[in-house]
Amino acid sequence: GFFDLLVVGVSGGEREEEAASLSGHALQFTALPKAVNDDIKKADVAKSEKNDFKKYWVSNRYGYIRKEGAQDAEIILKANKGDILEVVDDSLYWYKVRVDRDKYGWISNKAVSDKFVAPPPALEIVEIDSRVTETNNVWWRYAWKLRLRNNSNEHKSCNAKIKLMDSEKFIIDVDYEYSIYLGPEETETFTGCILASLPGAKRVAYTGVEIF
Repeated sequence: GFFDLLVVGVSGGEREEEAASLSGHALQFTALPKAVNDDIKKADVAKSEKNDFKKYWVSNRYGYIRKEGAQDAEIILKANKGDILEVVDDSLYWYKVRVDRDKYGWISNKAVSDKFVAPPPALEIVEIDSRVTETNNVWWRYAWKLRLRNNSNEHKSCNAKIKLMDSEKFIIDVDYEYSIYLGPEETETFTGCILASLPGAKRVAYTGVEIF
């Protein structure tokens, strides 16, 4: 609603004329509804709380957020590498983090970093290696091993090109692995071999892989 503002205690010169000109006239102001005032206060509190947060990134493959700051406490959320967490408090070994608007949990300070951590790719190359398992005067057999991890919550499929390279990363020979299939959060090892012809087989220094 509206309310009247009465001007009182004005004296001297122009102030008296100003008061006189205002006499008989009521100044009207709109009072904000209580609900609006409450919303403004809540917004100010939320802004203040937000400014108190410290930003951290999950540095482990998984960051387990627990109900309390203890290793045997209940896990309430599993964060992934590269996820951003808002830290509101800390103890000797644990950080208190916000997991929802009014919900908090605790994560080990060894599982996070205050420096940016990039999230892993959906399909991660865990390992690629090879070794000579057989030789003759024409070729050397290189057995290769590829280990892949699916970091997503979805099924993934791909192909792989395994490369034997010399010291300058020029390709000497290749092999292909087709129709690789990985379930959600699954890690799998794939193997094969390459018969690399001489004399190039003797110059192999690196093993690489391309996922496509």
